Amino acid sequence: MPIETAPCAPDDPMLRRIIALHQAHGAEDYPDESQHNMDGDTLAAEGVRMFVAKANGQPFAMGGWKPFGASLAEMKSVHVLAEARGLGVGMKIVAALIDDAREAGCTRMYLETGALEAHAAARNLYKRAGFTRCAPFGDYRDDPNSAFMCRDL
Repeated sequence: MPIETAPCAPDDPMLRRIIALHQAHGAEDYPDESQHNMDGDTLAAEGVRMFVAKANGQPFAMGGWKPFGASLAEMKSVHVLAEARGLGVGMKIVAALIDDAREAGCTRMYLETGALEAHAAARNLYKRAGFTRCAPFGDYRDDPNSAFMCRDL
């Protein structure tokens, strides 16, 4: 199955289902104070540059990044639909985000993801993409439910 990645507006109707599932996935396992995902309107307001991964015209994954500081980026809202997990879709979207942030002049990328077992696959994906654990960054505070990671671009 050929997978295409492309920029997509955060409030694009194509992303609504994936955003809703992403938010529901976080709400299943984490208390409100440990959830840092955003709806489409907030992603747009925060200036997050979103990407979608599609196969046969159907969206299967999303992810975004936003700049912070002079040359830093934060990866946001990566989610792969259950039926596409294990097919390389996650790595495609992460690679697109890394490449886009690098092309925009960012030199380092950070992310926050869940620290519980429910997000083990996500942490493994980020590790395979070159991310390593780091201290909380930006406005984040130490939280036992959060794992913080970063990598040079």
